[in-house]
Amino acid sequence: MNTVSNPFVSIIIPARNAQHTLKACLDSLTHLNYPNAQMEILIVDGMSTDNTRKIAGLYNTTLVENPKQSHRSGINLGFEKAVGNLVAFTDADCILDKNWLENSLKYFQGDECIAGVSGPIQMPCQQNTFQRAVAFLFSLAVLVAKSSHKETQKTVQDVEDFPTCNAIYRKAALNAVMPLDENPYGGSDLELSYRLRQSGYRLLATPDVHVWHCKRDTPKRFWIQMYRYAIARLQLGKKWPKLLNIAHIAVGLSVPLFIVFLSFSFWVNPNLFFFLLGLILALLLLVCPFAFMKTKSLSTTLCVPLVIALMVTGWSIGFCRELIFPV
Repeated sequence: MNTVSNPFVSIIIPARNAQHTLKACLDSLTHLNYPNAQMEILIVDGMSTDNTRKIAGLYNTTLVENPKQSHRSGINLGFEKAVGNLVAFTDADCILDKNWLENSLKYFQGDECIAGVSGPIQMPCQQNTFQRAVAFLFSLAVLVAKSSHKETQKTVQDVEDFPTCNAIYRKAALNAVMPLDENPYGGSDLELSYRLRQSGYRLLATPDVHVWHCKRDTPKRFWIQMYRYAIARLQLGKKWPKLLNIAHIAVGLSVPLFIVFLSFSFWVNPNLFFFLLGLILALLLLVCPFAFMKTKSLSTTLCVPLVIALMVTGWSIGFCRELIFPV
């Protein structure tokens, strides 16, 4: 490839205790259809206690220490060290398509208002049953809560935000909004996207800039993810109300309302209590046929009600925690 026509790109990977996924991520980066001389890989390590740093040292990477350990501080430190005209972010549990960088270049040409480019976030083939059920739930979230974690993107579209597991930015645009506030619990991608759009920039979701991203592989890890997501969303929503929609609020209040509603129904009529409880379980099971149509897997389908319950309870408890006792 002609290095003259390819801008220098800084690829930033915030990581902490990522020994199980980092090698596959870095292997994919070494096979990018992009000149090695035109990119740098910055591993921003949150003081890992496993072999993350050792694995990073086996590749042509630059290690940046992140004493605060948070994803937000990792984003800031990586950006501070980056020297590229384009700055790309991904996660240590992602695998990058070989044309990830090359395909993004055309979208930055001709319009200086294009701040960032993203694309489909697909599921690796080797995911377990629970992870496949989580992936199905994320596909529902695209429709219900306007999630940006899309598996497919048929056309180029302007979007409000996209996740930093698949994000390539014009550094000149980031200079206008960085660094991020490191106080919120998470949501760095939401804040970054919002601040860029408020500064007059555009964000594009494209069909051909895609990555494979591992979902949380256990119920506990997924529940914690939803808990943290909810806290971060409400923290940012307090600052910028446009970042909250009715689905975020409805799910956020679902657990206390559920408890109050069922308690009241039991007090009024125990039969009504059991009827409502059965109705809720039936609604959960109604999702199963759609899950089977999409996943073609009975085991994954049977796991979907559990994943929905984990998502709702994790999000609601995190949301209420931040609402009553702010982190």
